[in-house]
Amino acid sequence: MEWWKDLCEYYKVDKETAIQLGVRKTGRKPNFPSSPTCPAVGGKNMEEFWDSKPRNTIQQKMDFYKDIGAWSVFRQCNYRSNFNYGRYFGNNLKDGASVVEYGCGVAPFVNWLIENDARIDLSTCKFSLVDVASETLEFAKWRLNKKRPDLQFDFHEITEKYAVPKFTQNFDIICIMDVFEHLPNPYDVVDNLISHSNKNCIMVETWVDKTGGKAGGPDLEESDNERPQTEALLNSKYPIAKGGSIRARVFGG
Repeated sequence: MEWWKDLCEYYKVDKETAIQLGVRKTGRKPNFPSSPTCPAVGGKNMEEFWDSKPRNTIQQKMDFYKDIGAWSVFRQCNYRSNFNYGRYFGNNLKDGASVVEYGCGVAPFVNWLIENDARIDLSTCKFSLVDVASETLEFAKWRLNKKRPDLQFDFHEITEKYAVPKFTQNFDIICIMDVFEHLPNPYDVVDNLISHSNKNCIMVETWVDKTGGKAGGPDLEESDNERPQTEALLNSKYPIAKGGSIRARVFGG
């Protein structure tokens, strides 16, 4: 999969630059290009970006994802470029499915559906995408609408005041990967998703285990504090069908 192509088009960079900026290295301070939706940023590592402004309120913490410009766009496009989502969602990938990608970032799951899954008629499906205001969300809007302007994309932009989306439909598929550790309110998010789940809805999720570590920076302490009750709620309504670091859950109602 040529994951760098959209980056080259949107950020006017060559393939080599896109690949270099998409590789994760500890402590690096790369320079990321500007776009129609964000300025160029660079000269800091992630920790320095976090510390460059007050991060006391929930909104200040959410604003971090605007402050880092295109950093996460390049990283996310590369990170799951070879991931087979079909392995986890299976028969729920069907005509007429209602899908939510929560904490979508660059929307790797929905983009994968558009580029890889010819088994279903996507024009019959509904797609909800949820994230905070960020360059990743702007990039997701651009590339999804570029590739499939005919599809129904419902974007929800989370703020401190709009803490959980007001969905208008129930879901057959929920993708919430690499997200929980960054949420200030994981319990409320899960409770909201449960209330909008169809019978046998598949949820594929990850939650970074900081065994021996400690929450901090964008891995929010608020998330860590709510983890026990949130996982208890998940397990009561969404028993695990397939475990490991990536967990597939089936809604039991």
